[in-house]
Amino acid sequence: MEKKLSDLQLGEKAIIKHIPQSLLSHVSGMGLRVNKPVELSSKQPMKGPITFTIGNSSISLGRTLADQITIEVK
Repeated sequence: MEKKLSDLQLGEKAIIKHIPQSLLSHVSGMGLRVNKPVELSSKQPMKGPITFTIGNSSISLGRTLADQITIEVK
């Protein structure tokens, strides 16, 4: 099932399926790439940042960015 990265639930695992071209240069340096597995670590309330794990790294993204990335839940 495909959904937005911001819709991932705590502990849920997914694969990144699409990153808009306009975001690629910004997020690829963080390790976000198409076909990479991600796992949600935490979600801050009130539209705060989302923290997730990619490999051995922990990354935080604002919800505006996370809303634009498409994932497929495992």
